[in-house]
Amino acid sequence: MENNSDFIGKCYAAARSHSQSIRTVSATDSSHLVIQCLGQPGLHPL
Repeated sequence: MENNSDFIGKCYAAARSHSQSIRTVSATDSSHLVIQCLGQPGLHPL
């Protein structure tokens, strides 16, 4: 990924619209969020 922060932002936006239960992104859980987002079928943030 050339721009990881942009990817995380797009992933978070897609995941947030998919589930309002996702916490605010912090430096410690951003990697977990990306994994969680990529694990959701039908979510294609990029």
